[in-house]
Amino acid sequence: MAKKTETLIRWTYEENVTAEEFIARLAPLVCEAISNLREMDGDMFVSDYRNLCEAADRLSNAVAELRKEEAE
Repeated sequence: MAKKTETLIRWTYEENVTAEEFIARLAPLVCEAISNLREMDGDMFVSDYRNLCEAADRLSNAVAELRKEEAE
C-alpha cells in the first residue's frame, strides 16, 4: 500500500508546516480579532487589524502555493 505524502504549507521563508499546524497557527490570528470586533460593536484594535491582514496574507499565499503544486 502506497503511503500518502503529507502536504506542507509555507509558514515562513524557512519553515513549512502541515495543514493541521497551519490551521492551528492561523486560528488565533482570526478568532481573537473577530471576538474583539464583536465585543466592541464593530470597532477594532490596530493589532487585531494587523492580525487579520497577516492571516489573509498567509491564506492567500498558501492557496497560491497549493494551486501551483497542482498545476505541476
